Amino acid sequence: MKTRTKGANGDKKIAKDLRGPNLSIDGKWRSFPKVPNLLQYVITSSFYGRVKVDGKIYRESLESTVYRVVKQKLPDFVTSKLRKKRQTGAKRQRPFIGAS
Repeated sequence: MKTRTKGANGDKKIAKDLRGPNLSIDGKWRSFPKVPNLLQYVITSSFYGRVKVDGKIYRESLESTVYRVVKQKLPDFVTSKLRKKRQTGAKRQRPFIGAS
């Protein structure tokens, strides 16, 4: 039997058998297993790139609703985020010289 359930904080969640296999729990985001780092916001059908760099998640719009266009833009998005990581890098710490 397919049912809707209520979450712990009272919000309505869609039961797993009612939603697609690649939808988030709230049913707003769709992932694509064959295309990593790609998400689709279901309500507006716009695509977002998602990258995790040094523990921080970057999610930005790829400014298109066309799947083919987004697949071409995604590698540029990923490399730009990884390039920012390399540019900032770890800054060298100056040794502390105490006043004597």
